[in-house]
Amino acid sequence: MFKKEFKSVKTSYPLRGSDYKRLKEALITRFSLSEEDGELLIPQGLLSAKFVTTTNGSGVALFDRKNVPLWFQIGSDDIAYDKLMPTVYTLWKRTFLPIVTTPQLVVDKLQGGADLMAPGVISVDPSHNTALPLQVDQIVCIRSYSRGPALPPMAVGKMAMSSELLANTDKGKAVLTMHSYGDMLWERGGKGDPPKECTIVQHAESGTQATDELANESSENQVHAPQASDSAIAKEQEYISAPQAGSSSVADLEPVSPSSVDDVLRTALLLYVHLQGPNLALPLSASSLYTDGILAFRPSFLADPSLYTIKQSSHKKLKPLLKSFEKEGILKLKEMSGELNVTSVNLLHDDVQAVRKYRTLADDERKEKNEKAREEEQESAVQPMDIQESWKPHGSTLPLFRAIGASTTDQYSMQMLREDVLSKYITQHSLVHPVERGHFVLDDLLKGILLTRQEKERNEEFMRRDEGLKRLAAACQPWYEIIRDGKRSELRKGTLQPISVSIKMRQGRKAVTLITNYEPFFLAAETMGEELRRICAAQTSVALVNGKANQYEVLVQGKQAKAVMDYLMGKGVPKKWIELEDTTEKKKGK
Repeated sequence: MFKKEFKSVKTSYPLRGSDYKRLKEALITRFSLSEEDGELLIPQGLLSAKFVTTTNGSGVALFDRKNVPLWFQIGSDDIAYDKLMPTVYTLWKRTFLPIVTTPQLVVDKLQGGADLMAPGVISVDPSHNTALPLQVDQIVCIRSYSRGPALPPMAVGKMAMSSELLANTDKGKAVLTMHSYGDMLWERGGKGDPPKECTIVQHAESGTQATDELANESSENQVHAPQASDSAIAKEQEYISAPQAGSSSVADLEPVSPSSVDDVLRTALLLYVHLQGPNLALPLSASSLYTDGILAFRPSFLADPSLYTIKQSSHKKLKPLLKSFEKEGILKLKEMSGELNVTSVNLLHDDVQAVRKYRTLADDERKEKNEKAREEEQESAVQPMDIQESWKPHGSTLPLFRAIGASTTDQYSMQMLREDVLSKYITQHSLVHPVERGHFVLDDLLKGILLTRQEKERNEEFMRRDEGLKRLAAACQPWYEIIRDGKRSELRKGTLQPISVSIKMRQGRKAVTLITNYEPFFLAAETMGEELRRICAAQTSVALVNGKANQYEVLVQGKQAKAVMDYLMGKGVPKKWIELEDTTEKKKGK
């Protein structure tokens, strides 16, 4: 769900006290949490942010004061208490969902956005308040199978089939993955690593008859993946051909028979010859065929590839294995200078022609390398700063907030001012314009807040909603904070001014580029001057701004608008917060 970066994320805003209280009570009731766990998992100071995914799915996420996502919802950007799902960060504090276990190899694949397939499920365990069998759409968490300590959940999803059906099938999707460790939602939380183990919430009546009955029911309904036959490739071929394949058979966790290893190695060779045969540079040494062909083309669903090598096969050594392939007519061998070589391959062999494409270990390795390269590229790129503006009731606006029962101490985003304050007041007091829905009627209270003295003298009666919102915000007390690399700056009072980049003429003929008002954006004058000197290959200087203490301007010789804009945006400053003015162009136009 969050495999790719969000299409858009709106400015986050703090939940109002009453909304937070209702949210906390609803989630404690829904998940049967204790008050202590409720305080831990639903802390005060939650921030709400609406988002749109790359697939145009809308949603909302709740962050703590450290900007760590704790809860999220998909399908609507209006918070619904019965739709919210915990993130892995929340489940690492307390695990309170039913648990689906799977091999570690499969857990790694879930990070790429894959759903959990039925063959990859080892067990399904109930939670403290949800007994088996689990139904479709039941929220569950996924973790690696372990006989030791309780490992932390690494993904959250919804059951795609009931646990009863899952116990009797080895095909289809078992869990639809909604969020996982390593995805973009996780990255929003500062890329925190999971703990070594986690605390599982126990039943409130632990040790009582109710708990015993739940445990008995769970053991009777324990879900385990069906056992696979020795012909692992043949039975799982359809499963591993699926685009979202990322699971393992339980048989992979147990000792495998030599015949199963023979099947895997033979199928790997067939696929290698089918795909690479026309391009092979022959003769090819037997060791190269084994390393680059057979081993690399083993299927990726194997939980432990080390169990599927020549030593675990019935042949034990490479030469007898390749001789068996020669006997079948798949390839031809010849001793050259004491070394066994492949001199030809039979592309028209019936089994070579019939082999079906599946995902190989070489495919996974190549994908992993590409993803790592992309991650390194993304990590090296500076993320744009998130500028969040808010407004606090002040002066003449206080009666308006009191009139609708809103807090006069909270801070409001522009969206909240529009929807929760102005529109709400207009609706409650029947001030909607009778004809123009984009206008509203001004009563005495709104006139006192929104109108200028001249407008009051003219007795203006109507106003456009967007203009009213603009004036309401101007009458409130402005605040702002800047989020950089997931870290929030101190909340500051006042209006944030954009960085000024101005090109002027000095001494009549020399153009210079001046940069001011950059300090709030975590930029230092001396560092900027030195870096721009190298980038622009021009002389730079730093001096105090006339009439403004502790504010410096950086001067770069020449017209350096593009270089300076690219530099500032490369530091994470959004383009909308850079104001460019070229006074030399204006003079030419006169």
